[in-house]
Amino acid sequence: MADYADLCADTASTQTANSDGCALEQLDSDNDGVNDAEEVAEGTDPEDSTSFPPITIETFAASPTNISSKGQQVELRWRVSGHRN
Repeated sequence: MADYADLCADTASTQTANSDGCALEQLDSDNDGVNDAEEVAEGTDPEDSTSFPPITIETFAASPTNISSKGQQVELRWRVSGHRN
C-alpha cells in the first residue's frame, strides 16, 4: 500500500504491515505507551494495557546529594528503559 493511502506514514519497506499499512512498531493497540512490536518481543500482551515490559531504572541522581536542613528542596532525576511514552 502506498504511504499516501495508508494510516501510518513512513512504514519502511523492510517492515511487515497490516491492512492499514502499519507495522507493529507503529502501533500501540492498548494505548499503554509501548508499541506492539516491543510488547511482542518482551512477551507481554499488546492488547492489554496492564501488561507491558518491565521498567528498569538505569540512572538515579539527587541534587544536592546532602540534605543540610529540614524542608530543603531536592531535585530527583532518573532515566528508565523498557517502557517508553
